[in-house]
Amino acid sequence: MVPDQKQVRQIFHETYNVFYKKWTNPDTGYDTDAMMQEVYALDRKYDCQLCRDILAGLVESIDQEMVRRAVC
Repeated sequence: MVPDQKQVRQIFHETYNVFYKKWTNPDTGYDTDAMMQEVYALDRKYDCQLCRDILAGLVESIDQEMVRRAVC
């Protein structure tokens, strides 16, 4: 599927404003299984390469943030 403008806006909103902000919030904690369940749900919901690419980058960023927090 190639997302239209409305879908692109929704993908960016849900992947950044909902998913990324939730998992980078120190109060949320770090539950890899729960986080990946959300990744799979978003991937199924949007089923497009744009969403997969964004999620892959965000998961990598979240993982690096968690490592940085553990070291500090």
